Amino acid sequence: MGVPEPGCNSRFKPDLIGDYLLQLSAYGPQSGGATRPELGRVTLNLYVYSDEPTALLSKLSGTPSVNADQLLDSSASNDVQGKALTRRWRLLERPALSTSGLSSVDGVQTSFKGDRSGRYTLGLIVNNGSKDSQEVLLSQVLSNAAPTARPDAPGEVKVGAAVPLSGLASVDPEGATLSYAWALLVRPSGSSAVLSATKGGTSGFTADKAGVYQIELKTSDGENTTANTTTVTATAATPPTP
Repeated sequence: MGVPEPGCNSRFKPDLIGDYLLQLSAYGPQSGGATRPELGRVTLNLYVYSDEPTALLSKLSGTPSVNADQLLDSSASNDVQGKALTRRWRLLERPALSTSGLSSVDGVQTSFKGDRSGRYTLGLIVNNGSKDSQEVLLSQVLSNAAPTARPDAPGEVKVGAAVPLSGLASVDPEGATLSYAWALLVRPSGSSAVLSATKGGTSGFTADKAGVYQIELKTSDGENTTANTTTVTATAATPPTP
């Protein structure tokens, strides 16, 4: 770029955030073919910043499993001019069949509890009153371990006895509420025994014939199902001694 004419202005448009070094030189009038004498020089250091705020988010707590609260924080978000910020949280991705949602869509902090295993992606945008920030994303993959079915029954009863069944000792690693399904898989020949309930944490039947009864319990956390069996042996009642 040549030396500007006296009295002219100049301008530039910064394209990146950072420091720019500007220099202005003043020259005297040209005499004959001589080079113009430099009368003075001014150097200006100019820092260019964006008027957009910066959104920052971090995960504060939460194990990477379903039914665990995932706590997120945006307090590190900032505005270079010190303007107050508002927030917009979004849950952009969640597994199929999930109904999980955010506890807050405009707070400094928010949380969610995943109800299905898979990927959850959250977005955060902050606004300084005039401009939005770029959206920042955070993804979390949550796991879901299967429950353990634990059917409980007396191992041996007499014929004609009522046999109680319980699945309430079954457990889920993430503490999910379980559903129960009972089935009588095996019964002695000639038996007409039936379960008093096929759903729920407890059931039972009457051992009407001597022999082995095999009962199955399935437990489900809504996503994973496991099964386990137990057996009950019914023996004939000992006749009274005459």
